[in-house]
Amino acid sequence: MELSIWSNFYYDLPFEKALEKIKNTGFNYSDLSDSHAAYIFEKIELDKLIDIKEKICINIYQVHGPICSLYEDPKKEILERLVDFADRRKEIREREVNCIIKYIEWCKISGIECIVVHPGGIKGICFDTSHANVGKVNINEFIKTAKEKIYATHIKI
Repeated sequence: MELSIWSNFYYDLPFEKALEKIKNTGFNYSDLSDSHAAYIFEKIELDKLIDIKEKICINIYQVHGPICSLYEDPKKEILERLVDFADRRKEIREREVNCIIKYIEWCKISGIECIVVHPGGIKGICFDTSHANVGKVNINEFIKTAKEKIYATHIKI
């Protein structure tokens, strides 16, 4: 088993700098965050990602798929932009599934073996307090706002 660090630990850095920092702390593996992946894949910087992985000798085993829809206005509240594979509207479901299919294709090209898919509205929100802390989300406010949608949590100590 190899330990890895989620690249969003360095959310404030461009992906290449985040990966360099992770490597410099002694880790050989990283999980690519949804925000870093969205930047790479939207800009189609797959060659740059592959070059950086080889240059600094770091492996990326998995990538987090988008939590927020890439098709929604980024100025909207997070809860209004969540990826929802179970949306009642067929065009929204198909749009989000097609986005994940693109991610899978990009992962193949980049040599990334796994993708973490956040299912959105299938049941509700799986609220990850660790991700929220890294993203500087006001946890109490989020829970108050989303309480009807939260069906599970990831709590890390």
